[in-house]
Amino acid sequence: MQWSEHKAAGVAETNPEEKGHVPECCRCRHYFVTHDPRQPMGCRAYGFKSRQPPSRVVLTTSGTPCHFFAPRQSP
Repeated sequence: MQWSEHKAAGVAETNPEEKGHVPECCRCRHYFVTHDPRQPMGCRAYGFKSRQPPSRVVLTTSGTPCHFFAPRQSP
């Protein structure tokens, strides 16, 4: 569903093009859960693991939102 369709349907969701938007990593196909308790979340696109959601790390360190977010494919 495109942003304009969400808006038309009245879905309360942040516009992904807004400055500072942090996408939900668990809905991204690049996100993975690690077996490291100190760094339980990872991003294959950026190639790192972290304690915080990867999209938040990207926003904090670079000042720009994640550019690799891609929705997971439905089974």
